[in-house]
Amino acid sequence: MKNETIAANDFKVEEMLKALGIDKMNYGASTGTKWIKTNGEVIESFSPADGQLIASVQQATTDDYENIIKTSPRSVCYMENDSSTEAWRNCSTDG
Repeated sequence: MKNETIAANDFKVEEMLKALGIDKMNYGASTGTKWIKTNGEVIESFSPADGQLIASVQQATTDDYENIIKTSPRSVCYMENDSSTEAWRNCSTDG
């Protein structure tokens, strides 16, 4: 009986990640509709089956989050009003 390590490509991991929109390196912050380039430390995810790198995420810094908030019209509207659900519903998406 042969003892072989199961490789990630045996399970078509790369094809699955591609179908999910996951790249080898991914940004760690989003506006909800768009991923934003981030500048933080990198987190790597490894397969428990074979120890191979699956993908990485570049974490967002405080500055990254501040820039997202400043450039998002809904976030600005939300903060200018209050944090209630009704205020959120009344915010326009075009600023």
